Amino acid sequence: MAPPDMRTQNELLTSLRCKVKLPKDLRSLQSEYLNAKPYPHLVLDDLFSPAALEGILAEMPDWNSETLVHQREDYLTKASLRSAVDLGDRSFDFVSAIHSASFLYLISQMTGVEALLPDPYMTGAGLTIMPEGGRFDIHADRNTDHYCGLRRRLVMLIYLNKDWSADLGGQLELWDSGATACQKAVMPVFNRVVLFEVTDTNLHAVRPVRK
Repeated sequence: MAPPDMRTQNELLTSLRCKVKLPKDLRSLQSEYLNAKPYPHLVLDDLFSPAALEGILAEMPDWNSETLVHQREDYLTKASLRSAVDLGDRSFDFVSAIHSASFLYLISQMTGVEALLPDPYMTGAGLTIMPEGGRFDIHADRNTDHYCGLRRRLVMLIYLNKDWSADLGGQLELWDSGATACQKAVMPVFNRVVLFEVTDTNLHAVRPVRK
């Protein structure tokens, strides 16, 4: 397959194994990403087929499922399905599609971050549930994969929350590099995607969830 800079937008979209809907051309999206504050990021609504995400929702494990890894720390409360082996059929198909070379090329074109590799063991990814009171205090993501030692380059969050409102909390907060102020809050609504690079200064947090 040709490198991404040798393929047109239509060629990339045609080669994808999942349907996506871009709000702008790739050049405009990359400009938006690079110029975003407080650090480069993109917020994309309705990128994926709603039916594909509905399929993942239907396979989400129960909070008490033994397949979930629960984390209850002073700064973090959540549960994650972090093994690709435990994915349902539709979740597996979706994850396989976004791990494909064509999709990674597309993300590179959006962000300018090249030579991306997938995370097939899902050591830094997975299906995540935040219960009432769940939160993640201000932090920078680990920039080295503890399983294989490769550098972690990008975060892609895909929200699956239906009928979500601001009073329920759970907003993604983007903070300045000194952790003195939240510069942007992103609502975690269904079929919203957030992309940003993993660095020591790209600080973010998740507000406590209320119900």
